[in-house]
Amino acid sequence: MALRHLGFSKKVIVIDEVHAYDAYMSQYLLEAIRWMGAYGVPVIILSATLPAQQRERLIKSYMAGMGVKWRDIENTDQIKIDAYPLITYNDGPNIHQVKTFEKQEQNNIYIHRLPEEQLFDIVKEALDNGGVVGIIVNTVRKSQELARNFSDIFGDDMVDLLHSNFIATERIRKEKDLLQEIGKKAMRPPKKIIIGTQVIEQSLDIDFDVLISDLAPMDLLIQRIGRLHRHKIKRPQKYEVARFYVLGTFEEFDFDEGTRLVYGDYLLARTQYFLPDKIRLPDDISPLVQKVYNSDLTITFPKPEFHKKYLDAKIEHDDKIKK
Repeated sequence: MALRHLGFSKKVIVIDEVHAYDAYMSQYLLEAIRWMGAYGVPVIILSATLPAQQRERLIKSYMAGMGVKWRDIENTDQIKIDAYPLITYNDGPNIHQVKTFEKQEQNNIYIHRLPEEQLFDIVKEALDNGGVVGIIVNTVRKSQELARNFSDIFGDDMVDLLHSNFIATERIRKEKDLLQEIGKKAMRPPKKIIIGTQVIEQSLDIDFDVLISDLAPMDLLIQRIGRLHRHKIKRPQKYEVARFYVLGTFEEFDFDEGTRLVYGDYLLARTQYFLPDKIRLPDDISPLVQKVYNSDLTITFPKPEFHKKYLDAKIEHDDKIKK
């Protein structure tokens, strides 16, 4: 093991899309970061939607590896700053943050809660108006079912499917085809339905005219929104305004079973609670993510039975984090 660790000597470690790690893998990541701190190996961690609590855990682990005690660091509260973009770094035992950048252009995204039974109508409308519609769902099974259903209705040539269960070579080919279809400077098809799972929200520079998504934790929803109107291109008149449709929101928190297994009721309930009708990018990214993940920010649901379900979900979530 020690010889393997020596392989990190004089290297720089880059970890991208760190928000995508689940609670289980995050514990392994924190331990790996601690070892990197002990070895003095520089680590660069990238994410557009990192909760402040996770940001603190990551830098705390690295500095613990360096032998720095958190209680000896001044102004540790500043690490919880709510800003985007934001660079956080340490210089020995000192933490610094850069939050002043050139002002970015605002992009308004309008959010619509979409009942499952209206999905077909929205997709048909998109095709009738000549748009490229993306559908991102939380399970492979659902993506396959939707692809079969829409292929039966609109034809196989109109539907593309991408999910994590494809073998590596097939998935790479599909990602390449997708970039050629709706990537930057691509020759876009006049209309298309592209269905996928979480693989679409990560690292692919693709652009949808209209986007439909299963409910997911706020940071992942914003990642998905990043594939909507991503490029400066001419669009069908119907879709000059960016519309993002969210499936699976329920007042009674009766979330889809597959979605619950992936993300848990607690983060889904908080995301649904704080999900606005309009998101201003990039200004709203950090505030929305921090609201959902800041457990000190308490929320109350009007109906007692729903609030009890939320509190039970919080206990289950907290227990999972501790394990």
